[in-house]
Amino acid sequence: MFLLSEPILIVDGLRTYFEQAEGTVKAVDEVSFTLKKNEIMGIVGETGSGKSVTVKTITGLIKHPGRIAGGKILFKTNEFQNKQENGYLDLAKLKEENFTKIRGNHISIIFQDPMTSLNPILTIKKQMVETICYHQGVDEEKAVEIAVEMLRKVGLPNPEERLNNYPFELSGGQRQRVVIAIGISCNPEILIADEPTTALDVTVQAQILELMKDLQKEFESGVIFITHDLAVIAEMADKVMIMYGGRTMEYSDVFTVFENPLHPYTHALLSCIPRMDIKQDKLEPIQGQPPTMLNAPALCPFLPRCSRKIDKCLKEIPPLVEISNDHFLRCYNPHKSIQNKNNGGEK
Repeated sequence: MFLLSEPILIVDGLRTYFEQAEGTVKAVDEVSFTLKKNEIMGIVGETGSGKSVTVKTITGLIKHPGRIAGGKILFKTNEFQNKQENGYLDLAKLKEENFTKIRGNHISIIFQDPMTSLNPILTIKKQMVETICYHQGVDEEKAVEIAVEMLRKVGLPNPEERLNNYPFELSGGQRQRVVIAIGISCNPEILIADEPTTALDVTVQAQILELMKDLQKEFESGVIFITHDLAVIAEMADKVMIMYGGRTMEYSDVFTVFENPLHPYTHALLSCIPRMDIKQDKLEPIQGQPPTMLNAPALCPFLPRCSRKIDKCLKEIPPLVEISNDHFLRCYNPHKSIQNKNNGGEK
């Protein structure tokens, strides 16, 4: 288990599978990380790497034919004291009817497109007040006061008037601010942002990112931030997990991963980014295609695209190993020679 003091969330060997007529889709396969209070963790990977399925599993949004096939999701909370071990509640074992006390109240999620999160035929007031009343147990008048304050915090002009608007009457940036306001309205311990700025232009994206950083500091929430943009991770996150083929490939603090990328996939991702400090004739794209997770073999998912594969890679999948303090890697032949790679603990 990762040795971090008092994390509020410990994901240990999580596996989420989807049963299909053709076989089993292993969307998430042995993902592990921790999150502390007042910390931002970024999850990076190509489309189909398992990022969104991971956070949906944490929030109890996986439905049939999906299922949690293994692993633990340990959350530090005061809810369901009788079901806890050492102060942690295993969300992987929590029944759906009990998840409504956790989701929205203790763990909130902001999705990529606000129009899929907001009901187009209900006013902003109706949607915010309903959430606040349910989770905080206050009357409608108090809930309206909280809703106005939350909209003011996210920088929405004239919040009293905006409450009476429908989602289609707001711009994309305004809708995203409303979704963020709903997410923080119950002061959750964990806020999950699943590519919240993808549909926005660059100027609005910068405003939303700055807003989220300010709110995270104010509410001291732990944040899981999913994005394709490594520049956003460098700006926002304290640590980063690189995912590929449903697995954790590399995991450490942002400075370590960006300055010393060891996994071939991490190295390839960073090589695709233009740099100001060195002259590049052309960028180096990652050759090949992402893997198909249907009946995936028990081998490294990056194997077909890897330029550093060795004979051992063709026989078994490498374990997730701690190669230095809080730096985890899943690779038999990393990009740099690591003298102490055999001294770390296997995850």
